[in-house]
Amino acid sequence: MNLITFWDKRIEREAETAAWNTLRKLKSHKNKVAKFDANVELEAVDLDWLERFETYMLSTGNKQNTIASTMSSLKSTLQQAVDRELIAKNPFKKYKIRKAPTFERALLIEDVKKIEELVGKNVYVDAWLFSFYCAGIRIGDICRLYKENVLGGKIEYRMHKNKKRVSLPLNPKAREIADRYLKDGTDRRRLFPLIDDHIQRDEEGRQIKSATSRGNDAFKDVKDELGIEHMSWHAARAAFATYMVRKGTDIDTIRQLLKHSSVVTTQEYLASRSDDQLGDIVSDAMDF
Repeated sequence: MNLITFWDKRIEREAETAAWNTLRKLKSHKNKVAKFDANVELEAVDLDWLERFETYMLSTGNKQNTIASTMSSLKSTLQQAVDRELIAKNPFKKYKIRKAPTFERALLIEDVKKIEELVGKNVYVDAWLFSFYCAGIRIGDICRLYKENVLGGKIEYRMHKNKKRVSLPLNPKAREIADRYLKDGTDRRRLFPLIDDHIQRDEEGRQIKSATSRGNDAFKDVKDELGIEHMSWHAARAAFATYMVRKGTDIDTIRQLLKHSSVVTTQEYLASRSDDQLGDIVSDAMDF
């Protein structure tokens, strides 16, 4: 069977269950393969083909982590072909997916305190701070929150990415933000006015992507106004993790708060901090 045909069938199978962003990536990665070799058969994909495909992606300006993401999609697609006995083995057994290390300086609590000065400035700043106060809620989950998810001084919701249930008490700062949006006099069901109340799954994904983009544009102005190094939706989650490290929280507790399945994921997450930042953390820990 043709690889692209099989990949299209995979997308059809997963269209009703996979997250919108997952489907978007599957389609994008399939298109990269199709541009390289649209006629390749499943059984023709071997180590040599994979290496030529990697070389092609490098030559067309793809960065290493983009290549790694594309290869991961290809690997899982070929594994499905193995599971369906269309090919005997997955050629990725002989190919190593290589990721480039990413080093990003997470915002420190001093930066967060500056951002707190702008609470109420706009919904994006408020939602960012709410994410930080609530253990780094992902932007997709922030957008999906309903007012009914805030009850009795707690926030309870199910994470979209891994379906894990989250129940956290709201600290006073988080409660202040939540109360303002709970009592804003509108009939909106969502906690934050970032996406519509009643939308289909595909439209939900598009609206979340749009809200993410609008927020990141707003954060550029905040960054310039406050003189902080960077600010993004994901920075709230990274800042929370870094703050917990500086407070001396053990890594397994941080894992549980971030809802990582494995402590290895948490270790990799924290390892992405820059050397300077890790040095700051150690210096803070030794300040007694």
